[in-house]
Amino acid sequence: MNFLRLTPLLSVSLVLAACSLGPKQIGDADTLGDDSSDSETGSTQADSTESDTTTADSTEADTDAETGETDPECTVAEDCKIFEDCCDCKAIPASDTPEGCPADCEQSACDATGLHGPVAACRLGACALEGMQCTGAICNGIPPACPEGQFARVEDDCWTGACIPAANCDELPVAGCGPVDCGDGFFCIEDQAGATRPHCEPLPDDCGGQVDCGCIAPWFSEICDASCGDGGGSILCMNGG
Repeated sequence: MNFLRLTPLLSVSLVLAACSLGPKQIGDADTLGDDSSDSETGSTQADSTESDTTTADSTEADTDAETGETDPECTVAEDCKIFEDCCDCKAIPASDTPEGCPADCEQSACDATGLHGPVAACRLGACALEGMQCTGAICNGIPPACPEGQFARVEDDCWTGACIPAANCDELPVAGCGPVDCGDGFFCIEDQAGATRPHCEPLPDDCGGQVDCGCIAPWFSEICDASCGDGGGSILCMNGG
C-alpha cells in the first residue's frame, strides 16, 4: 500500500529533475561553442593583421633594396671636415674618425701637394675639398710645368709654383672637358654658353663609375640651372650659346 503511494511521487520528481537539468546543460554547451568560435575568429584576425604588417614591412625593405640608391654622406658643408696627416689630404664626413697615417713627416699631405689651407665642402652629396683657384693669374711670373691631369695653383693673382690635381681646381684653364682628366671619382662639366670654365665634380656613388644625366639628376641643380647633356664621360650644361 505504501509502495503504491510513493511511486507517483517518485516519477514526478524524476521528471522535474530531468527538465531542470536538460535546458541548463544545452545552454552551457551553446555558450561554450560561441566563446570558442569567437576566440578562434579573434585569433585568426590577429594573425592575419600581423601577417599583413610583416608583409608590408618586407615589401618596403625589398623596394629600398631594389632601388639601389645610396644615401648622400652630406647635405651641407657642416656635415664634412678636413682630414690631413702625412698620407692624406681630404674631406670626410664630420662623424668619421679614421686612423692616422703611421708615417712620420715634416709637413702634412695637404702642404706637400700644394693643397695648403683646404676647406671642406659638400659637393653633389659627397664630402670633398672646396675648389681652389687655377685661373686668373695676372702677375709677371711664369707658371710651373705641370704633369698631365694637374694645373698650376693661383693665389693672390699669381701662381704659387705648385701643381694640383684638376679635381681640386674651382675652374680649369682649358676650353672644354675633352682634354681634361679629372681623376678617379670625378667627372668634368662644361658650360655650353661659355659663361664659366669647365671644372671637375665628385662622381656620385649611384653613377657606378660612369657619369650620365640620369645618375646626377638629384644634384644637377647645384652645378647647372639649365638642362643636361652627356657623352664622352663628361656633362654639358645646356644653357645656350
